Amino acid sequence: AKAAADALGLELPIDLVSDSKLLKQTAGLSRGIVGAESEAWKDTVTQIGNKADEALAAMDGSTDVATLSETVKNNLSKTRSDLKSAESKIYSEVDKQVPARTKVTMSTTAKELKQMIDDAGGVKHADPALVKLYKRATSKGVTYSGMKDLRQDIGEQLGNMMNKGTYGSAGERKLRIIYGALASDTLEAVEKTVGGEAGAALRQDLRYANKLTATRKALEKRIVNAFGKEGEGSIAGKLTTAVKTGAKGDIAGLNKIINTVPKELHKETIVTALMNSARTPQGNFSPNAFTNLYQGIRKNAPVAKAVFGTLSKEENETLRSIYTIAKRTRDAENAISKTGKANQPLYDALIAQNAIGSILDSAAGRMTQQAVSAIPSGGAARAVVGKVVEAVTTTPVERLAAVNKLLGSSEFADLLESASKIGSSEVPEKIARRFAASKVFSDFAKAVNMPRELTAREQYVITMLQGGKGGIQETDNKGKF
Repeated sequence: AKAAADALGLELPIDLVSDSKLLKQTAGLSRGIVGAESEAWKDTVTQIGNKADEALAAMDGSTDVATLSETVKNNLSKTRSDLKSAESKIYSEVDKQVPARTKVTMSTTAKELKQMIDDAGGVKHADPALVKLYKRATSKGVTYSGMKDLRQDIGEQLGNMMNKGTYGSAGERKLRIIYGALASDTLEAVEKTVGGEAGAALRQDLRYANKLTATRKALEKRIVNAFGKEGEGSIAGKLTTAVKTGAKGDIAGLNKIINTVPKELHKETIVTALMNSARTPQGNFSPNAFTNLYQGIRKNAPVAKAVFGTLSKEENETLRSIYTIAKRTRDAENAISKTGKANQPLYDALIAQNAIGSILDSAAGRMTQQAVSAIPSGGAARAVVGKVVEAVTTTPVERLAAVNKLLGSSEFADLLESASKIGSSEVPEKIARRFAASKVFSDFAKAVNMPRELTAREQYVITMLQGGKGGIQETDNKGKF
C-alpha cells in the first residue's frame, strides 16, 4: 500500500497504509465526529481521486466519453474513406485495360452452379434461380461488364441475407460459393485479356482491391452497428455499459466495442471506460466503484484479457496501485461512524458513557502489540504505533481527533522513518526533541494531559521509540504525575 501511494504521488494517513484493526477503528471514530478531522478526510479522498484521475489520464484516459466517441467515429470514417479511395484507384486502372464489352467466360461459376443443380436432382428439381444463373454463366455473349454486374448483384443479396440473422442458411452458403466463383472468373478474365507479366500483375492488383473492398464493407457494418445508419449515434453509453457488464462476466458487449474501435484507440477507449465506470453521480472518482469494477474484471479471465491486454506492464501496475489505494480508502470510509450531523448529540451521549471506549478496550489486548504492515519492520517503528494506540484505548473518545491528527501528520511519518533507519537501541535526542516540540505532538500531549515539561515529553518519545513500557501518565490538579 505504501509503494502504491508513492507510485501515485500520495501522502496518506497512516491507517490507510496499515493493517492494524485498532488503528483503523481509531481513525474511523475520529472522522465520524463532525469537525476538522471529518473535513480533513474529505480532502484526503478528493486528493486520492484527483491522483487516480491524473494517473488514468496519463494513460490516455478521459472523463469525456462523448469526445472519445466522436474520435472513434472520425477515425473509422477516415479509414473507410481511405479504403474506398485505394480500391477505386485500382478498379479504375483495371477498367482502363479491360474494356467493358470484352467477351469473357465464367467457367468456374458455371462449374459450381452445375454441381448445385446436379445435387438437387437435375434441372427439373433444382431451384429455378440456380438454373437461370447457370444459363447466364454458360452464355457465349457474356461481357466483362455483365460479369461484374452479376457479381455485384450476388454480393448485395449475400449482404442482405447476412444482415437478417446471426446464423447462416443453405441459401447463404450457396451465394458465398457463387460469389467466390465469380471473383475467380473476374481475375482470370483480367489476366487473360491483358496477357503476359502485365496481366499477372494486374490480376494481383485486382485481388488486393477485392480484399480492400471486403475490409471496407466489414468496417461499414461496424460503423452502422456502433453509430446507426446515419452515423449520428454514439458509443458513449455502450462503452461504460460494456465495461460494467464485462466486470460481471458478460464479455459480449465489451468484445463488440473492442472490435468496433480501431486498434490504435483500444487503450484510450479501455482506460476511458474504466474512468467513467468508476465515478459518483456527481462525476467524481469513486474508490468504491473502482474497487468493485477492478475486482470484477480480475475474476473473469476473458474480460481481464480484453482490458489489461491493451495496456503495458507499467500501465497495469499503475491500475493495480490505484486499486490498492481505492480499496483501502473504501474500507476506511466504511469504518467511519455514519451518525450524521443531525445525530451528533446522541453520538456525544454515547461517548460520555464511554461506550466506544469499551469497544476499543475489548480489542486492545489482541491488537495493541501488532505491527503496522506498511512501516519498515524495525522494532522501534512497531513500538511507536503500539504505544500511541495503547494510549488511545484508555483515552476518552473526545481526544480521538488529536490522536488521529498525530497519526496522520508528516512529522509522525518522519519520526517513524528515522526510527526505522536508526533502530531501537539508541535514538538521538535531537530526533525526539524535534518531534516533542512539534505542534502536532504538543496538541496530542495536551489532549491526553501529558506534563508540559519538554524534557518529560522527549523522554516519552524516546521510550516509545525504544519499545519501552509505560503508557501516558496524566497530571493531577497539582501538576504531579
